[in-house]
Amino acid sequence: MTGELLPNLDILKLNDSIVRCFRDIGTSFRNIQILHIARCEIKEVQGIQAFEELRELYISFNELDELFDISMLENLEVLDFEGNNITRTEEL
Repeated sequence: MTGELLPNLDILKLNDSIVRCFRDIGTSFRNIQILHIARCEIKEVQGIQAFEELRELYISFNELDELFDISMLENLEVLDFEGNNITRTEEL
């Protein structure tokens, strides 16, 4: 609901928060272009498609094993996933 109250918000920094999955954030942040979500204990990226306008994603030092859903982000230009458990990047 916060995204509905702040419809012009285009940068969101949640570093060092506890956000285990993107469903915890919700689907109301449709205009976010830059998302910093490092060190948040994220285990999966399912639901990230709600960030339709996302151009930059900083998702380092989480607990991710795969990045498949990130490949659905058509506008993504920058991806930082350092320090995760990713062994394959072919899906990107």
